[in-house]
Amino acid sequence: MAQWEQMKLLVQQLSNQVLNELYPALFPMDVRHYLAKWIEEQPWEGLDVDNLEQERQAQILRDQIVVLLMEQANQHQNVLERLRLQDFSRKMSMVVPMTLVQTVRDMLRKERQFLSMTASVIPHYHPTPSQGPSPSPRPSNGMPTPTRPEGTQDMDNLVLKVLEIRDYRQNMHQLQEEVNWERQNDSMPSPLQTSCEPDPKQLEKQKHIQTLEYKYRDFGKKRVQLLQETIGNLQECQKRLIQRTKDWRWEQHQATIGGPFDENLGPLQTW
Repeated sequence: MAQWEQMKLLVQQLSNQVLNELYPALFPMDVRHYLAKWIEEQPWEGLDVDNLEQERQAQILRDQIVVLLMEQANQHQNVLERLRLQDFSRKMSMVVPMTLVQTVRDMLRKERQFLSMTASVIPHYHPTPSQGPSPSPRPSNGMPTPTRPEGTQDMDNLVLKVLEIRDYRQNMHQLQEEVNWERQNDSMPSPLQTSCEPDPKQLEKQKHIQTLEYKYRDFGKKRVQLLQETIGNLQECQKRLIQRTKDWRWEQHQATIGGPFDENLGPLQTW
Protein backbone atom coordinates (compact mmCIF):
# COMPACT_ATOMS: atom_id res chain seq x y z
CA MET A 1 0.00 0.00 0.00
CA ALA A 2 1.31 3.46 -0.90
CA GLN A 3 2.56 5.58 1.95
CA TRP A 4 -0.14 8.24 1.63
CA GLU A 5 -2.89 5.61 1.49
CA GLN A 6 -1.70 4.39 4.86
CA MET A 7 -1.33 7.91 6.26
CA LYS A 8 -4.95 8.70 5.41
CA LEU A 9 -5.91 6.13 8.03
CA LEU A 10 -3.95 8.01 10.67
CA VAL A 11 -4.57 11.70 9.99
CA GLN A 12 -8.07 11.53 11.49
CA GLN A 13 -6.58 10.27 14.74
CA LEU A 14 -3.80 12.87 15.01
CA SER A 15 -4.19 16.13 16.88
CA ASN A 16 -4.20 19.48 15.08
CA GLN A 17 -0.83 20.33 16.60
CA VAL A 18 0.75 17.15 15.21
CA LEU A 19 -0.84 17.70 11.80
CA ASN A 20 0.45 21.28 11.65
CA GLU A 21 3.95 20.07 12.44
CA LEU A 22 3.71 17.25 9.93
CA TYR A 23 2.17 19.35 7.14
CA PRO A 24 3.32 22.97 7.62
CA ALA A 25 1.94 25.97 5.73
CA LEU A 26 4.91 25.71 3.39
CA PHE A 27 3.63 22.33 2.17
CA PRO A 28 0.01 21.77 3.31
CA MET A 29 -1.72 18.43 3.50
CA ASP A 30 -3.90 19.31 0.49
CA VAL A 31 -0.81 19.38 -1.74
CA ARG A 32 0.36 16.10 -0.21
CA HIS A 33 -3.00 14.53 -1.08
CA TYR A 34 -3.34 15.76 -4.66
CA LEU A 35 0.27 14.95 -5.64
CA ALA A 36 0.68 11.87 -3.43
CA LYS A 37 1.85 9.39 -6.08
CA TRP A 38 4.22 11.84 -7.77
CA ILE A 39 5.72 12.97 -4.45
CA GLU A 40 6.56 9.42 -3.40
CA GLU A 41 8.30 8.74 -6.71
CA GLN A 42 10.79 11.62 -6.49
CA PRO A 43 14.40 11.27 -5.18
CA TRP A 44 14.08 13.63 -2.20
CA GLU A 45 16.58 11.64 -0.14
CA GLY A 46 19.17 11.86 -2.89
CA LEU A 47 19.35 15.65 -2.73
CA ASP A 48 21.76 17.40 -0.39
CA VAL A 49 20.25 20.72 0.68
CA ASP A 50 23.73 22.05 1.49
CA ASN A 51 25.06 21.29 -1.98
CA LEU A 52 24.59 24.35 -4.21
CA GLU A 53 25.31 22.24 -7.30
CA GLN A 54 21.97 20.48 -6.76
CA GLU A 55 20.02 23.75 -6.64
CA ARG A 56 18.96 23.24 -10.25
CA GLN A 57 17.47 19.80 -9.48
CA ALA A 58 15.55 21.28 -6.56
CA GLN A 59 14.21 24.04 -8.77
CA ILE A 60 13.01 21.51 -11.33
CA LEU A 61 11.09 19.64 -8.63
CA ARG A 62 9.56 22.87 -7.36
CA ASP A 63 8.50 23.90 -10.87
CA GLN A 64 6.97 20.48 -11.50
CA ILE A 65 4.86 20.84 -8.35
CA VAL A 66 3.62 24.23 -9.58
CA VAL A 67 2.66 22.79 -12.98
CA LEU A 68 1.01 19.66 -11.55
CA LEU A 69 -1.11 21.70 -9.14
CA MET A 70 -2.25 23.95 -11.96
CA GLU A 71 -3.14 20.91 -14.06
CA GLN A 72 -5.16 19.51 -11.16
CA ALA A 73 -6.94 22.86 -10.85
CA ASN A 74 -7.85 22.94 -14.55
CA GLN A 75 -9.28 19.43 -14.35
CA HIS A 76 -11.32 20.02 -11.18
CA GLN A 77 -15.06 20.56 -11.57
CA ASN A 78 -15.59 22.14 -8.15
CA VAL A 79 -15.06 25.91 -8.37
CA LEU A 80 -13.83 26.31 -4.80
CA GLU A 81 -11.35 23.44 -5.09
CA ARG A 82 -10.12 24.84 -8.39
CA LEU A 83 -9.45 28.24 -6.79
CA ARG A 84 -7.70 26.61 -3.83
CA LEU A 85 -5.45 24.56 -6.11
CA GLN A 86 -4.58 27.65 -8.12
CA ASP A 87 -3.71 29.41 -4.89
CA PHE A 88 -1.53 26.48 -3.79
CA SER A 89 0.25 26.55 -7.15
CA ARG A 90 0.93 30.27 -6.83
CA LYS A 91 2.30 29.88 -3.31
CA MET A 92 4.52 26.95 -4.29
CA SER A 93 6.09 29.03 -7.04
CA MET A 94 7.40 31.46 -4.41
CA VAL A 95 9.01 28.83 -2.16
CA VAL A 96 12.81 28.56 -2.13
CA PRO A 97 13.57 25.25 -3.95
CA MET A 98 16.03 23.83 -1.42
CA THR A 99 13.74 24.77 1.47
CA LEU A 100 10.91 22.93 -0.26
CA VAL A 101 13.09 19.85 -0.77
CA GLN A 102 14.01 19.76 2.91
CA THR A 103 10.38 20.26 3.96
CA VAL A 104 9.07 17.42 1.77
CA ARG A 105 11.92 15.11 2.76
CA ASP A 106 11.31 15.71 6.49
CA MET A 107 7.57 15.25 5.98
CA LEU A 108 8.03 11.86 4.31
CA ARG A 109 10.43 10.77 7.04
CA LYS A 110 7.95 11.71 9.78
CA GLU A 111 5.20 9.87 7.96
CA ARG A 112 7.32 6.72 7.89
CA GLN A 113 7.98 7.10 11.60
CA PHE A 114 4.25 7.30 12.33
CA LEU A 115 3.58 4.30 10.13
CA SER A 116 6.28 2.24 11.80
CA MET A 117 4.67 2.92 15.18
CA THR A 118 1.30 1.65 13.90
CA ALA A 119 2.63 -1.20 11.76
CA SER A 120 0.60 -3.70 13.77
CA VAL A 121 -2.65 -1.97 12.80
CA ILE A 122 -2.21 -0.82 9.21
CA PRO A 123 -1.67 -4.25 7.55
CA HIS A 124 -5.16 -5.34 8.61
CA TYR A 125 -6.76 -2.56 6.60
CA HIS A 126 -7.79 -3.32 3.02
CA PRO A 127 -9.45 -0.33 1.34
CA THR A 128 -12.31 -1.03 -1.01
CA PRO A 129 -11.74 0.30 -4.55
CA SER A 130 -14.03 3.07 -5.62
CA GLN A 131 -16.92 1.93 -7.83
CA GLY A 132 -17.22 5.24 -9.63
CA PRO A 133 -16.70 8.95 -9.23
CA SER A 134 -17.66 10.34 -5.86
CA PRO A 135 -20.59 12.78 -5.96
CA SER A 136 -18.96 15.01 -3.35
CA PRO A 137 -15.54 16.73 -3.27
CA ARG A 138 -12.77 15.54 -1.01
CA PRO A 139 -11.60 17.63 1.92
CA SER A 140 -7.98 18.33 2.83
CA ASN A 141 -7.42 14.88 4.37
CA GLY A 142 -8.65 13.09 1.23
CA MET A 143 -11.53 11.34 2.98
CA PRO A 144 -15.03 11.27 1.42
CA THR A 145 -17.15 14.21 2.49
CA PRO A 146 -20.50 13.40 4.13
CA THR A 147 -23.74 14.74 2.71
CA ARG A 148 -23.79 18.48 3.19
CA PRO A 149 -26.65 20.06 5.13
CA GLU A 150 -29.18 22.33 3.55
CA GLY A 151 -28.01 25.93 3.32
CA THR A 152 -24.32 25.24 2.71
CA GLN A 153 -24.72 26.55 -0.83
CA ASP A 154 -25.00 30.00 0.74
CA MET A 155 -21.71 29.45 2.52
CA ASP A 156 -20.07 28.29 -0.71
CA ASN A 157 -21.24 31.47 -2.43
CA LEU A 158 -19.93 33.52 0.48
CA VAL A 159 -16.48 31.91 0.30
CA LEU A 160 -16.39 32.33 -3.47
CA LYS A 161 -17.20 36.03 -3.23
CA VAL A 162 -14.54 36.55 -0.56
CA LEU A 163 -11.99 34.97 -2.88
CA GLU A 164 -13.16 37.25 -5.71
CA ILE A 165 -12.83 40.30 -3.47
CA ARG A 166 -9.30 39.24 -2.58
CA ASP A 167 -8.39 38.90 -6.26
CA TYR A 168 -9.82 42.34 -7.04
CA ARG A 169 -7.83 43.84 -4.17
CA GLN A 170 -4.61 42.25 -5.43
CA ASN A 171 -5.29 43.41 -9.00
CA MET A 172 -6.02 46.95 -7.83
CA HIS A 173 -2.79 47.00 -5.86
CA GLN A 174 -0.82 45.87 -8.92
CA LEU A 175 -2.57 48.47 -11.10
CA GLN A 176 -1.80 51.23 -8.60
CA GLU A 177 1.87 50.28 -8.55
CA GLU A 178 1.98 50.25 -12.33
CA VAL A 179 0.27 53.65 -12.52
CA ASN A 180 2.75 55.10 -10.02
CA TRP A 181 5.65 53.71 -12.02
CA GLU A 182 4.34 55.07 -15.31
CA ARG A 183 3.70 58.49 -13.80
CA GLN A 184 7.18 58.60 -12.36
CA ASN A 185 8.70 57.87 -15.76
CA ASP A 186 6.28 60.25 -17.47
CA SER A 187 7.43 63.13 -15.27
CA MET A 188 11.01 62.74 -16.49
CA PRO A 189 11.46 64.65 -19.79
CA SER A 190 13.44 63.00 -22.51
CA PRO A 191 16.85 64.64 -23.08
CA LEU A 192 16.44 64.12 -26.85
CA GLN A 193 13.21 66.10 -27.06
CA THR A 194 14.01 69.66 -28.26
CA SER A 195 10.84 70.78 -30.09
CA CYS A 196 7.55 71.86 -28.54
CA GLU A 197 5.63 69.23 -30.43
CA PRO A 198 4.31 66.38 -28.26
CA ASP A 199 6.32 63.22 -28.34
CA PRO A 200 4.27 60.29 -29.80
CA LYS A 201 5.78 57.94 -27.24
CA GLN A 202 4.83 60.33 -24.48
CA LEU A 203 1.26 60.51 -25.76
CA GLU A 204 1.10 56.74 -25.94
CA LYS A 205 2.37 56.48 -22.37
CA GLN A 206 -0.25 58.95 -21.13
CA LYS A 207 -2.95 56.98 -22.91
CA HIS A 208 -1.67 53.83 -21.23
CA ILE A 209 -1.86 55.55 -17.83
CA GLN A 210 -5.44 56.59 -18.52
CA THR A 211 -6.30 52.99 -19.43
CA LEU A 212 -4.78 51.74 -16.18
CA GLU A 213 -6.68 54.35 -14.17
CA TYR A 214 -9.93 53.37 -15.88
CA LYS A 215 -9.31 49.70 -15.02
CA TYR A 216 -8.53 50.66 -11.43
CA ARG A 217 -11.81 52.59 -11.06
CA ASP A 218 -13.73 49.77 -12.76
CA PHE A 219 -12.22 47.18 -10.40
CA GLY A 220 -13.06 49.45 -7.47
CA LYS A 221 -16.73 49.59 -8.48
CA LYS A 222 -16.91 45.82 -8.94
CA ARG A 223 -15.21 45.30 -5.59
CA VAL A 224 -17.77 47.51 -3.82
CA GLN A 225 -20.57 45.59 -5.54
CA LEU A 226 -19.06 42.29 -4.42
CA LEU A 227 -18.73 43.57 -0.86
CA GLN A 228 -22.43 44.46 -0.84
CA GLU A 229 -23.36 41.04 -2.23
CA THR A 230 -21.09 39.36 0.32
CA ILE A 231 -22.79 41.19 3.17
CA GLY A 232 -26.14 40.02 1.81
CA ASN A 233 -24.90 36.41 1.63
CA LEU A 234 -23.51 36.63 5.15
CA GLN A 235 -26.85 37.88 6.48
CA GLU A 236 -28.64 35.06 4.67
CA CYS A 237 -26.26 32.51 6.21
CA GLN A 238 -26.90 33.97 9.65
CA LYS A 239 -30.67 33.80 9.16
CA ARG A 240 -30.52 30.17 8.07
CA LEU A 241 -28.23 29.21 10.95
CA ILE A 242 -30.41 30.98 13.53
CA GLN A 243 -33.54 29.34 12.13
CA ARG A 244 -31.88 25.92 12.05
CA THR A 245 -30.74 26.39 15.66
CA LYS A 246 -34.29 27.26 16.69
CA ASP A 247 -35.60 24.21 14.85
CA TRP A 248 -33.01 22.02 16.59
CA ARG A 249 -33.99 23.36 20.01
CA TRP A 250 -37.65 22.69 19.22
CA GLU A 251 -36.84 19.14 18.11
CA GLN A 252 -34.88 18.66 21.33
CA HIS A 253 -37.89 19.86 23.33
CA GLN A 254 -40.21 17.53 21.39
CA ALA A 255 -37.86 14.64 22.13
CA THR A 256 -38.65 14.96 25.84
CA ILE A 257 -42.20 13.81 25.05
CA GLY A 258 -41.19 11.01 22.73
CA GLY A 259 -40.63 12.82 19.47
CA PRO A 260 -37.82 11.87 17.05
CA PHE A 261 -34.52 13.68 17.60
CA ASP A 262 -31.19 13.62 15.77
CA GLU A 263 -28.38 14.08 18.30
CA ASN A 264 -25.79 14.64 15.59
CA LEU A 265 -24.44 18.19 15.98
CA GLY A 266 -22.21 17.90 12.92
CA PRO A 267 -24.51 19.84 10.56
CA LEU A 268 -24.73 22.74 13.00
CA GLN A 269 -21.03 22.78 13.82
CA THR A 270 -20.00 22.75 10.15
CA TRP A 271 -22.71 25.12 8.88
